Amino acid sequence: MGKRPLGDKQPFNSFDSKVKGEFDQKGRKVFDGYAPGQNFKKKTSAEMVGEVRQAAQEAPEAVEQMRIPKASQGIIKGYFRNLSDQKPEPK
Repeated sequence: MGKRPLGDKQPFNSFDSKVKGEFDQKGRKVFDGYAPGQNFKKKTSAEMVGEVRQAAQEAPEAVEQMRIPKASQGIIKGYFRNLSDQKPEPK
């Protein structure tokens, strides 16, 4: 009950250091971050066109693999077809 006692003071030391880094073409230094490896590079919309088209084509087929009540499957398939402007498959 009540406040906890403060712990003993621990010895913490700091130091100054100089790190050699290269400048970019504009004279700025590049900081890569603390994590090892490559940084994430954003893709432009032109680069993602093929991936979006492929995902839109695979979406109606994915519905068949998901656990969805049979009464809702037709509605969801229609939604994804309308989303990608696909024509319904002939039966």
